[in-house]
Amino acid sequence: MELLNEIRVSLAQPTLQYPEPDLVMFYKMLETRDIWLDTEIDWDNCAFIVQYIQYLNKHEADNLDPIRLHIMSNGGELTAMFTLYNTIKNSKIPVHTINEGAAHSAAFIVYLAGKIRTMNPDAVFIAHEGSGGALGTFRESKSAMKQYEIEVDRMAHIIAENTNLSVEEINHNYDQNSDWYIRYEDAKKFGILTE
Repeated sequence: MELLNEIRVSLAQPTLQYPEPDLVMFYKMLETRDIWLDTEIDWDNCAFIVQYIQYLNKHEADNLDPIRLHIMSNGGELTAMFTLYNTIKNSKIPVHTINEGAAHSAAFIVYLAGKIRTMNPDAVFIAHEGSGGALGTFRESKSAMKQYEIEVDRMAHIIAENTNLSVEEINHNYDQNSDWYIRYEDAKKFGILTE
């Protein structure tokens, strides 16, 4: 009899809870192919975006409705940045990037992978050679620095490949400004925006 009373109570007072509003919004945005990069760029935060783009390319390659990547990020790690950049560049489905307010450092490089690139008028880009450090023995630190120089050079070439700036102009701006702030009018002038 006690068990029947418990069942009656549980039926009268269901434990069904509404889903979190953020989660509902997240799934609705996936349906419209809108995703946000609004955190630090590292593998924990970018793995889903990479996997989502790869999934759509594998299972919905005939649907060429664009994926819209909304960016509001201060940057992050180079390895995750290069992975996300190449995933976007290699996508058969066009990926449009939108600078919603901040596409700094690594986020700027990710932004440049977009087939169509737009920004809010008050948004800003920051380009720079990055920052980092090396730990370990002298040889390990020397090896890490050599690799870092290759990555910084690659970033300058990515900027040059996707804008009307030359590598020399990019390096000159790095020499002038440790953080090179690029606002709307300059982004149009430099060919950072495609529309």
